[in-house]
Amino acid sequence: MRRFCTSGPVDKKTCYYVERPELMEEAIDHIENWRYFTVSAPRQTGKTTFLNEIIEKIKNKYITVFLSFEDYKNIKTEEEFLRTFNNEMQDELNKYKYAIKEEINNIREIKKYLRKYMVKVEKK
Repeated sequence: MRRFCTSGPVDKKTCYYVERPELMEEAIDHIENWRYFTVSAPRQTGKTTFLNEIIEKIKNKYITVFLSFEDYKNIKTEEEFLRTFNNEMQDELNKYKYAIKEEINNIREIKKYLRKYMVKVEKK
C-alpha cells in the first residue's frame, strides 16, 4: 500500500508520486541543448525527486553531478565555499574515476570550470 510521503526524496514504490512527463521532457531538452534551467517550488514538493529522476534517465549518456547547496548556508567565506565546492565536485566525479586536475580559486572561475567538465560520454 502506498502512502503520502512528507520528507526527503520520494520512493515511488512506496509513496504516491505524480509523474510530470511534459516537464521532464522540457528539462531533458534543456540538457541535450546545453541550456541551464532551475527548479523552483516550495519545500517538500518533489524538487529533489524530480532531479533524481532526471539523473536516472540521463546517467548512461552524461556524467551527472548532484550538489545540494542547502548545506552551504553556514559557510561564511568565499575560500570556505570554494574548498567545499571543490571537494564535493571531486567526490561526485570520483564515481566515474574522473579526476579533477585543478581547483577553483576564485568564484568567477566556476563557469569556466563547469564548462570544461561538461562532457558528454558514451558509457558502455
